[in-house]
Amino acid sequence: MATFCYRIRSTQKNKLVKVQILFTVGRGNQFYVDSQYLVLTDAWDNKRQAVKSRYAFTDDFSEQQGRELTKNLSELRSFILGEMAKDPEHTMTKTKLEKIVYSFHHPRSASGGRNIRSRESLTDYIARYTHEMEDGTRLNIHKLRYGASTIKNYKGFIAQFDEFCKAKRKRFDFGDIDLKFYDDFVAWFTAKDYSINTIGRHVKELKIIMRAAREEGLHDNGVIESRKFRVLTADVENIYLTESEIRAIADLDLSNNRHKDIARDVFLVGCYTAQRFSDYSTINEGNIRTLESGQRVIDLKQQKTGNHVVIPIRPELQAILDKYENRLPKAY
Repeated sequence: MATFCYRIRSTQKNKLVKVQILFTVGRGNQFYVDSQYLVLTDAWDNKRQAVKSRYAFTDDFSEQQGRELTKNLSELRSFILGEMAKDPEHTMTKTKLEKIVYSFHHPRSASGGRNIRSRESLTDYIARYTHEMEDGTRLNIHKLRYGASTIKNYKGFIAQFDEFCKAKRKRFDFGDIDLKFYDDFVAWFTAKDYSINTIGRHVKELKIIMRAAREEGLHDNGVIESRKFRVLTADVENIYLTESEIRAIADLDLSNNRHKDIARDVFLVGCYTAQRFSDYSTINEGNIRTLESGQRVIDLKQQKTGNHVVIPIRPELQAILDKYENRLPKAY
């Protein structure tokens, strides 16, 4: 008799992995298929096929995530059993089970209809989306891991979205995101005296999340593509330092204050390389080489874009690299 159960196969500690379906057709005939749901290895009990009953939940895997996972796996089990009952004469195969799981997660694609069952609420999806950015299972458009600053921005969006929901006393779902929501969302930020660019950033993050959820078959709400659902922007006054001002900062005697001395030097490396902090703060000996011309340069692969850049090392930058033996200290 064909049977199936939920399993994880990773033995690593505290790692977010996909729960898999172990399907047994007969003796010696087994195969695994991903369920698409994630769980922390420390929280999962293979024997019970569930989250551990005595697991101490943390921010990495919250109690709410545990409840959602239990509900989702139960729904998936019922769906698979229902599909098996429709075709009892044919033996289950890995390809067939993969199609069943896909149709569960993408009901519109399977049925061709317009009524899409949202198996995950917008709030839960936002939390999962950000968590996957953080653990590396969701990559950016360059197929690279998201930078710490981007993740921080999305966490800030979660906090603001939750606060907005509480203020409106409503749990907004995918279908609730319309032009009225947009107007209320912008007005709420404006009343809090947020800048236009900050409001625009949060609208942009919501649009990105809504598009991703739509691509994953969770909704068919296209209102975010309306020109009225726009990302607000405003011109800003760019502040910069002149060469003489940078030189004055470099000439300051901060030998009696190590923290300020380090902070100043790290800041100057940013000035001399013109790179993002996430890139220049990780410079070490492995990034430094000498060209045939004798010019010393820094080789960097930018975290956000994946682009490779070669930066000439000017004498002022070389002095700082020598001071810290080619590895910048933390600026705090």
